[in-house]
Amino acid sequence: EVHVKRETEVNNLNELIFKQNVKLQRLERDLLNRDSELSVLRKRCRMFDEVLRYKATLAKLTITMEQAEQYANLTAKSYPVSANSNGVKSPLDVINTDPSPLMIRNVGSSTDITETDCLIEEVGKTLIQSEGQRTKSLAHIVSNGQL
Repeated sequence: EVHVKRETEVNNLNELIFKQNVKLQRLERDLLNRDSELSVLRKRCRMFDEVLRYKATLAKLTITMEQAEQYANLTAKSYPVSANSNGVKSPLDVINTDPSPLMIRNVGSSTDITETDCLIEEVGKTLIQSEGQRTKSLAHIVSNGQL
């Protein structure tokens, strides 16, 4: 009787050990799967971080380019100077000191002088100029690109 009791107890323990072993193997597989998922997520996070850094760098570069263009236009006197017949500047010549974006003009051909009426094709736009007058080229606002 003791021997039978011992056998049943050993069998019960073996069955319990087997169940726990299966459970342990399943947990190890889950752990490996989650570890691989975690490594994939870490790679994606690194890629996302690189994209965010690239985007921030691009934004800084864009702002720097806009500031450089504004500075170049100011130093190149891209705003027309309205001079009187005696060469004195009128009070309409004002330098924009606001922190808001400045009006930026096409510096490549800021003024054109013609002797006859003509049409000038410039960046897909047609400008009409009168005889002997200086014409302004296309202007746009840096911040939103409106004309």
